[in-house]
Amino acid sequence: MGDWNTLHFFDDRRFYDTVVPDLRGEGILLKHYFESLAGRSMLFNNSNSEARVNSILEFCKAMDKDFKVHTAFYEQETRKKQPGEDYKVFLEASRQSYAQLMSTHADVLEDFTRMFSLLIFAECASFNPHLIMGRRIFSGCVTADPYTISSQVCIVLTQTEIGSVFSSYGSGVMNWVTNEELQLLWLDRHHLKPTEAEAENYFNEFLRLVEIALENKLGLISVTNVNEGVLCNIPEPKVRVDLDVKEQGFQSIITYTEN
Repeated sequence: MGDWNTLHFFDDRRFYDTVVPDLRGEGILLKHYFESLAGRSMLFNNSNSEARVNSILEFCKAMDKDFKVHTAFYEQETRKKQPGEDYKVFLEASRQSYAQLMSTHADVLEDFTRMFSLLIFAECASFNPHLIMGRRIFSGCVTADPYTISSQVCIVLTQTEIGSVFSSYGSGVMNWVTNEELQLLWLDRHHLKPTEAEAENYFNEFLRLVEIALENKLGLISVTNVNEGVLCNIPEPKVRVDLDVKEQGFQSIITYTEN
């Protein structure tokens, strides 16, 4: 079974003005959501909250200025073979070093990736409606001319950054584009195209999603294998986009509800 990826409306201004300062500071929002019913559902066990929240805040001190990359993981993932170093020795040393890094941060990584998704959809993203990306649906339907802004945005939406930790255990945030980056994509959209005739409906729905995001001064954020049941039921999420997907006749932009 493949990964289940989805694309959502994202208020990048609120993210950088509210969520990031909280994670770099005292973690008041983080503690609130950690100890909430939604937090307990995301974590399965939210006991010992003070120590675990402090561990997350300490971990976040090593995030880069865009809050996309953890410096320790970036350094590990970009380590290069040194002159004279045997290639097999280099590979084994890299493997062991990465395994040690993951082991050292195992508990805080699990807490952080789960709580980051909750923070995102509680404070600065709309879970519903969203575009289905599937494992390869998006890349199988949308393509872009190489070396263009459109191509770069598509790469960002479908891949994690080197050194990203948000989905280290296969679930969580993949990546995001800001409203400013979406504006550039819209101006460059002539470089976007459907991969084939059968993909045209999906392609047009993606463009409509971008257009709606721009109308609402939002960006877009992609996630993978998240806990849909919890995230679609967050009480009073701060970002809402009213869109009747049935009335609009959308097939790939959906509103998720629990059965």
